[in-house]
Amino acid sequence: MSVPQPNQIQEFPNGKLHYLFRKTLTKTDITQGLALAGNAVQFLRNTNRNPQTQQPILEGFQITLFTPHCNQVRLNHVYDLDIYQISRSEWTEIADRDGLVEGLQLDCWAVMSGQDHMTLLIQVVDAETDEEDHVVRYVNAERNEDD
Repeated sequence: MSVPQPNQIQEFPNGKLHYLFRKTLTKTDITQGLALAGNAVQFLRNTNRNPQTQQPILEGFQITLFTPHCNQVRLNHVYDLDIYQISRSEWTEIADRDGLVEGLQLDCWAVMSGQDHMTLLIQVVDAETDEEDHVVRYVNAERNEDD
């Protein structure tokens, strides 16, 4: 299986691209803020640590998020639970602009560019161009019985 590429996102910064996860959106993701999953937790845990003390640097930190509709958001980290989440108010706006609904699948990447600036890239999995070995859930929220 090849690693998915961010082919729907334009003009994101150059840097080392890290594929983090694929996730099916849940109702909680939509209403409470996107909880990052998979490789994102370990990647962000390592990125948000002081190299000398290995202690987390910030409770919440600004990142740039590119989607087909670019947004800058605050990424929150709950220390005791090792949860990284895009805050609810910002994620709700992103979900509305990008047409994100429960059941859609997202791919997420991190780009590390100069001065260790981190950018996240998030796009909906394209069911038509996705490889066969990825599970894709088709969602049609406005389906008519006549279809």
